[in-house]
Amino acid sequence: MPLELTPSSLRELCKAHKQYVSCPELNDVLYLQCKGILRIQSLEAYTGVTTLYLEGNAITQIEGLAALTVLRCLYLGRNLVSRIQGLGALTNLDTLDLRDNRISRVDGLDGLPNLRTLILSGNKLATADDLSGLSAVTASLTCLDVARNRLEGEDALRALLELRGLALLAAAGNPICGGTQWVQHLGRGRWLEHVG
Repeated sequence: MPLELTPSSLRELCKAHKQYVSCPELNDVLYLQCKGILRIQSLEAYTGVTTLYLEGNAITQIEGLAALTVLRCLYLGRNLVSRIQGLGALTNLDTLDLRDNRISRVDGLDGLPNLRTLILSGNKLATADDLSGLSAVTASLTCLDVARNRLEGEDALRALLELRGLALLAAAGNPICGGTQWVQHLGRGRWLEHVG
């Protein structure tokens, strides 16, 4: 049975986790994972939330987050998201986990100057063009996980390796990981997850 996020259902969830019920703005974490949630909504009162867990639901669209301006970590893995959007107000976002969704193109990262960790493993990324939206966060991004996608071709490899600020690049399980060209292109001080 899907759970609709309403002020009442959110109060009940906070109560179950021994969180603030009468002053929702005092909660710094919301635990909304594995609840059958279809839509992100009714979070306007939770302005103090810095970490939001929404994994394992049936969310198709990133929306309803504009009031969470201090949000630093957003976990939306294992949902049905096909497009990155609705993040523009989250200028403090440091970590975005979108693993195991249906994303086929990286977009919607504009306005995230503090994004350091982006997890996109288990999606449908295949070409360099699908990765072009990473340019919006090149200055801040230090950790990128694109493992278990469909990335192939020299252009896709080049697009990943041009992200010079990365300290960690995880790309195992992609067709482009078959050769040794990865190691040749990585600079000193950068680490690459095992790709073979």
